[in-house]
Amino acid sequence: MDEFAKVHPEVEKVNREYAEKIRAENNVEKRNKLAAEANKEIEDVIGDSDLSVQEYNRLSMLIQQDANLQKQYHRALNK
Repeated sequence: MDEFAKVHPEVEKVNREYAEKIRAENNVEKRNKLAAEANKEIEDVIGDSDLSVQEYNRLSMLIQQDANLQKQYHRALNK
């Protein structure tokens, strides 16, 4: 959970940055290119951690569904 708590804010930052760029872009090809860039950057951020992309995604989904895991995440985030 500690590793997830370290990497998740960085992933969310990339998501926010690219979401704004994608929303502002009218050209579908450019939007798709931006989305691919975002995915690559997110994979790189996760790859720099001890988590695989699959582990990160699994934890992200589980935390959204489990109140106890949410508490663990917030405790790890505030360390």
